[in-house]
Amino acid sequence: MKERLQEIQNSITSIFDYNLKSIQSYKNSVEEIVGLIQTMPDSHNVTLEYWKGLAIEELQKELNSRFTEKFYKLSSYEQKSEFKFSKITVSNVLMNIIMNL
Repeated sequence: MKERLQEIQNSITSIFDYNLKSIQSYKNSVEEIVGLIQTMPDSHNVTLEYWKGLAIEELQKELNSRFTEKFYKLSSYEQKSEFKFSKITVSNVLMNIIMNL
């Protein structure tokens, strides 16, 4: 599990080109992360359990709030900025999960 999350982390941070294909790939990766976290068995690590709950909430917010129709109406510069901010958010949340596994 930890290795797969690290692979996804690396793939997210290696997205440098901004286009519809990279956005879709990114969204698919975030969906995979949510699925992996949701299927993790419960742990005695209280910190990990806290981060799992927060991660699911934040990642779903990224998918459902940031990448809406409104996003695609922004200028390309604004879209690129929003995409970068989302990558930072997802990477930070994911790193907190990985560090506690």
